[in-house]
Amino acid sequence: MEFNNKNFPYPVLTKNSDDYVNSEFSTVVDYELIDTKIKFKLNYLIENKELTDLLSEGKISVIYHIECPQTSFRKAIKVQSKYETHEINETFLNGKVEVSTFIAVTEPIVDYSNSSFNEMFRSYLFDFEIGSILAIGNQYNFLINKETEELVNVASIFKLVKNEQIQAIEYDASKDRILVYVPANSFVSYSILREIPTLQTVLSGLIIVPVLSSVLTEIASGKGSGYEDNLWYLSLEKQLKERFKTSLSVDDLSSYGRSMVHLAQELIGHPTTKGINTLKKDYTGENIKGDTYE
Repeated sequence: MEFNNKNFPYPVLTKNSDDYVNSEFSTVVDYELIDTKIKFKLNYLIENKELTDLLSEGKISVIYHIECPQTSFRKAIKVQSKYETHEINETFLNGKVEVSTFIAVTEPIVDYSNSSFNEMFRSYLFDFEIGSILAIGNQYNFLINKETEELVNVASIFKLVKNEQIQAIEYDASKDRILVYVPANSFVSYSILREIPTLQTVLSGLIIVPVLSSVLTEIASGKGSGYEDNLWYLSLEKQLKERFKTSLSVDDLSSYGRSMVHLAQELIGHPTTKGINTLKKDYTGENIKGDTYE
């Protein structure tokens, strides 16, 4: 449930409008995984006398709307206090989870006015039906990822696909996972090599790092709009925040201080360097002597 582009025919308290003055409705949402449950921590702040009075009278309620597109789970939680926790079984949530927060009318309201209305609304009275939205709080996108190993999380955002029509590797980042298209002959070789444990890092260095570097460069140049809701984007954003204290914003990537190739290797766990060391270790001395370098 998104309110970003929604227009209302009456004043709504939100940080993105000036319908109210000297007023605030803000929310904080966080979560943690506990056994088979996902525990949401819900907290809100209201600074507006009339809305606070209506809340005390039970005519309006603070609502947290939790939705998971991947599982089609939806639930509206009406809270009774400023700080509450609410548990949801992990089977209902997977991947991207959207949490919208708002204040909704729970009993009909007649002749509503507010002393903190913007001056242009102060001479008006409004009637509200049940379900009308009076205030909009923060909106959150979480990635509920049940894998705990960081390297697995990053690597799992890619899916390799055989393509009979191409001669070189291509990618498509418009889906929830980044699709890496591999020429048919190369894909056959890849399928054989990936069964050898010691070659996993070599393959990541050859395939995943270049693609991830290209994707990061695309985002850093401002051409990544439209990716923000994809699961791979949310996964990378989570990794960058937790491990590097940065994000996928154009400003943060531009000020990273190193190349996107370097950042890609950091995220995957330096597979290129590890792959070279693996090949060197497995290379016989006779093979090395037979090579020539210019």
